[in-house]
Amino acid sequence: MDVKTANKTARELVSARWTTSGFLGLVSGKLVLSKLSMWTQQEFGVSFGAPAVVRYMSATDVHQEVGLVLRTIEEGTAFDSGFGRQNMLGA
Repeated sequence: MDVKTANKTARELVSARWTTSGFLGLVSGKLVLSKLSMWTQQEFGVSFGAPAVVRYMSATDVHQEVGLVLRTIEEGTAFDSGFGRQNMLGA
């Protein structure tokens, strides 16, 4: 993929994600979790990490695309061709 096509594709992905999820659809979940943990430590003297959050999650808290990726890895099966870009654009 050349630079022009990559730039156009990236802009389409960001635009689609911004439209459907807003700012939180574009930031790193790891960074958000880290910042929240730092804030709760400063404000309340309590911090937490991913394992603590995961203990309180259920299947409905996981986006279906993430679940598909995890199942595919667990089962050792191949991803469908075009999986990432197609799903990221909402097609």
